[in-house]
Amino acid sequence: MAASTKTRSRKKKPSAAAIAAAEAVIQREQQEAASRARWSAEGVAGWVWERLAHPAPGTLRGMYKHVFTPWYWGGGVTAAIAVQEAAAVAAGGPSAASLALVAAGSAATANLAPRLLRSRWAARTHPHAADWVAREPGHARLTANAAALGATAVHALGWAGHTPDTLALAGAAGLFGFLGVGARYWQYHRHHTVVRRPGLGQKIPAVASTADGMTEEALAPDVFGRLTQRWRVVSAPGKVLSGAELLDPVPQPYGGLARIRLTEDQEASVVMSQIGRIAAALRIPAGQIDLSPHEPDEGEPDPSILTIRVISSVIMRRPVPLDDGRSRVVVDAQGRTLLRVGRYVDGDGEVYWLLYDGASMWSGYIGGVTGSGKSSLSDAVFLGMLETGCTYTIYIDPKGGQSSPRIADSCHWFVGSDPTDWEAVIDGLIAVIKARGKLLAYQGSSGFQPSPEMPGICLIFDEFYEVAKASPALPEKMAWLARKGRSVGVTAMLLTQGYGLDDFGGVDAVRSNVGVANAFALKLKANQGSIFARDFPHLPNPALLPETEDRPQNKGLAVALKGRNSVLRTAWSPAGRTSELITTARSATIDHLDPYSADALDEGSAGLFGRRHELAEAEAAATEAEIAERTQRGRTLISGEPVRDRPRTQQTALAGKDPATTATAAGRTAPPAMPDRVLVDLEAWRRGEHRDTAVPESPAAAAVLRLLAERGPLGTQQIIDALAGRPGCGSTAIKAVLPVLAETDRIAKGSSRKSPWALL
Repeated sequence: MAASTKTRSRKKKPSAAAIAAAEAVIQREQQEAASRARWSAEGVAGWVWERLAHPAPGTLRGMYKHVFTPWYWGGGVTAAIAVQEAAAVAAGGPSAASLALVAAGSAATANLAPRLLRSRWAARTHPHAADWVAREPGHARLTANAAALGATAVHALGWAGHTPDTLALAGAAGLFGFLGVGARYWQYHRHHTVVRRPGLGQKIPAVASTADGMTEEALAPDVFGRLTQRWRVVSAPGKVLSGAELLDPVPQPYGGLARIRLTEDQEASVVMSQIGRIAAALRIPAGQIDLSPHEPDEGEPDPSILTIRVISSVIMRRPVPLDDGRSRVVVDAQGRTLLRVGRYVDGDGEVYWLLYDGASMWSGYIGGVTGSGKSSLSDAVFLGMLETGCTYTIYIDPKGGQSSPRIADSCHWFVGSDPTDWEAVIDGLIAVIKARGKLLAYQGSSGFQPSPEMPGICLIFDEFYEVAKASPALPEKMAWLARKGRSVGVTAMLLTQGYGLDDFGGVDAVRSNVGVANAFALKLKANQGSIFARDFPHLPNPALLPETEDRPQNKGLAVALKGRNSVLRTAWSPAGRTSELITTARSATIDHLDPYSADALDEGSAGLFGRRHELAEAEAAATEAEIAERTQRGRTLISGEPVRDRPRTQQTALAGKDPATTATAAGRTAPPAMPDRVLVDLEAWRRGEHRDTAVPESPAAAAVLRLLAERGPLGTQQIIDALAGRPGCGSTAIKAVLPVLAETDRIAKGSSRKSPWALL
C-alpha cells in the first residue's frame, strides 16, 4: 500500500522536447515585447543610438572598433563644424565675436579631450585610446589641437566671405588633414589588433566521448576560447574549483579577462596556490595565467571574487624596447624617482625600480638562471641611474667585467675579481654611511635628497653567490650596508642565480633588506621556485615561466615582488644600441663623487679609492702582457716546441724564430711550410689608401695632442680631468675625438680597454 502511494505521488518529469518548446515560446514573447518597445518614438532613437555607438561584436565595426576611433573623432569634429556654421549663418553670418568664440571653444575642447581619456571611465570604455594617450600625450594633444585649428580655419573662411563650395572643400581638407595627423594612432594599434571569429570556441564539433558520458570538444586555438570552453572542467564536482563560477568573460587584446566567484569553502590564498592544477584543467601554461584579488573601482573588495587574466603566448613574446624615445626616469606625484624597466605582458601598466623616495635611496635584487635576461634588466636599471644625473655607480664583477661589459665600461668605478678589493670597497662604503650620517645630523636633515653635489651611491654586485666562498665576512657587512645605507644614499643592487639562502651568502638579513623595495625574479630552477613560492604564495612562480635555455624569445620574462601579481617583460634593445644609450647617458651625468664622501670612501677602503686609476692601468698593462706572453707560448706549442721544461731564457731566445729553425735546434722534424694569408693590408691602411687621414681641426683634438706631448701617456678619464674647464673640451667632446685621432694614427692605446693613450 505504501509503495503504491509513493508511486502515485511521484511527478512526471517533462521531456526534453517539451522544455525546448517552452523556451522557444518564452524567447518569442521576449522578442515581440522588445519589438513593440523598439517601434515606439523613444525606442527608435535608442535603437539607432545603440547601433551607432555599440556595434555588435560579430560585425566588422565591432572587431575593429578601437581602430576606427579617429574616424569617430573626425565625424564628431565635422558635425560640430557644420552646426557652428549653420548657427553663424542663422545669426547673419560669421563675425569677429563668433570667430573668437569658436577659437576659444575649440582650443578648450582640444585640451580637455586628452584629459578625459586619462580618466577611469575612458580606461573602461575606450581602453585602446586611453592607453595611446597615456603613452603619447604629446601626440594626442597635437591631434586634438589640429582638429581645433581646422574648425577655426573653416569659420575664418566663412567670415572672409567664401562660397559654400569653398567651405565644403576646406572642411574636407581639414578632415583628411586631421586624420593624417592622427595616423600615428593606427601605427601603434596595428600591433595591438587581434581579430577573432565570434563563437569560434562554441562551434568546434565534438570529437570524442569521455567515460562519464560528457563530450570532449576539440581544444580551442586561443587562450580566451580555452578559458570559456574548459571552465566546466575546472568547476565540475570533485575538480580543483568545484562549484566556482566564471563571471563576465571578456576577450582582450592580450587574451582574456574574467572574474571567478568562489564557494564558501574555497579560500582565495589556497586557490591561488593551486595555479598549476587550474592551468592543467584549462590546458593553458601556468605562466600565461594571472590570478589576483578583485579590486573594484568603487566600494570594498569581495574576498570571494578573484580576477583571472589569460595571456596569449604571442603577446608574451612581444619585446619591450629599451630605446623607445623616452627617458627611463619617472618622477611620480609623490615625488619618488622611478626607473622604467619593463611592462606587464597583458599591457596593463609599466614596471618600475624605486630609486629615491624623497627621504631614502633603495636597494634591489635581480635573480635568475643563466640566460634568463639578468643582463638586460641590469642594463635598464643602470641606464636609468645614469639618466638621473645624481647617482654614482660602483660595479663589482667576480668575472672581471665579463658579466656585463657595458656596465663595466661606463660605471664610475669598476672593481675586478679580487676578493680583497671587494671587502675594501664594502668597508669604504660603510665608512661613507657613518660619515654621511654625521653630516646629515649636523645639518639637521632627517632624510637623504640626492643632488649632483651629493649624489646617491649604488654598489652593483654581480654574481653575488660567489662571495660566501671568497670572503666569508662580506655578507654580514653587506647586510649592515643594505639596512643602514638607504637613509644616507648608499645602496646595493645584487645580481645572483636564484632565491635560496646560498645566493645571498648564507645570510638571510641580506635577502630581507636588499629586496625591501625592488626584487625581480626571472626564470628560476624548480628548487629555487619552491622557496620563492613559500615566501610569496600570491605571486606567479618564476619556476613556471617558459624555458629560456633553447627558446631565446622567452628571455626577459620576470616576476616583480613588489608589483602587480602578473608576469612582466623587461626592456631590451640590441647590444650595440644599448651601448650607445649607456654611453650617451654617461657623458651627460656626473663624473665624480662629492669630496666629503670621496674622502670617507678612500679612508675606509685603505686608499683603494684614491689609487683606482693607477691600479686599473697597472692591471690593464699586466693583463696585456700576460695575454701576449701566453699567446706566444701557445704559438710555440702549436709548432711542436716544448716550452714548460726549458729555462725562461731559452724560451725567450727561441721566441719569434722561424718554426723550422726552432724544430731543427730541438732535434725534431720541421713542420710543413704554410702560405701566409693576408687578412688586412695594414700598410695600405696606414698610407691612407682606404680612408681619409685628415685630422679634424677642433679645440678638443688640438688640446689632446698638446697634453699627451707634454705629460706622456694618459688614460681617458685623466685626459678629461686635465682638460676640464677649457672651451670646447668637455667630456663628450673628448670622448668623441679620441677614436678619431686613433683612426688617423695620431694616437694609440694598447689592446686593453684600460690602457692609456699615447702619441705615435
